[in-house]
Amino acid sequence: MKIKLNKFTVVVVLLGVISIQNAFAQAANSHPTTKALKVLQPFIGNWTGEFKAIGGFEGLEKGRMVAGSERVKWISNKTAVQITWDNKFKDDGKPFAFGTGIITLNPLTKKLNWNSFGYDGEVYWTGKGVGEVKNGSLHFDVEENTINKTNTKYQTTRRKLNNKTTIIQHKNLVQNGKKIGDFNEVKLTKGQKK
Repeated sequence: MKIKLNKFTVVVVLLGVISIQNAFAQAANSHPTTKALKVLQPFIGNWTGEFKAIGGFEGLEKGRMVAGSERVKWISNKTAVQITWDNKFKDDGKPFAFGTGIITLNPLTKKLNWNSFGYDGEVYWTGKGVGEVKNGSLHFDVEENTINKTNTKYQTTRRKLNNKTTIIQHKNLVQNGKKIGDFNEVKLTKGQKK
C-alpha cells in the first residue's frame, strides 16, 4: 500500500518535529541550577596567555616563561561548568601544569562548589573549594592536597577585564601551615585553543 503525501503535509510534520525538539532543548536549559550558574557565562570560551612561571605550588618551577591555554565550557545541560587548562614551558614545550576543575551549585547553600585534579610538573594533586560571584568576579577558597601529602590553601579570583580578557590571581597561599604569599596576576585572552 502506497501513501501519497502532499508538500503541505510534509512541511507541517517537519515543523511539528522541529517544535518538539526545541521544546525539549529549552526545557533542558531551564533548570534552576542553569539559572543560578548563568553568572558564569562571561567566563565561557577558549583562553590563551603567557606568564612567568611561579614556584609556590609543589612540583612547579620558577622563573621560566609559560604558554597556557584554558577551556571553560558548559556540561550536563548547563548544570555545571568544566575548566581544563594546559600550560607548557615556551622554550621546550614540556608540561608546566595541567588539570581539570568542575564548578557545580550546592543546592543547600546556593554557593559554588569546586572540585579539581591535575599535575603541577610531575606532582599529582586534587582540590576542592567553595565560591561565589561578587561584583562580576569569581572568588573561591581552595584547598589542595598532593600525592606527597603537601596541603595548600589559598583564595583564587577570576575577573573579566573586558570581553576579551580574563585576569586570574591566587592570593594568601598557605602551604603545610606556612604562609607563602600572593602570586602575580595571569592575563588570558579569549581566542582559539592552541
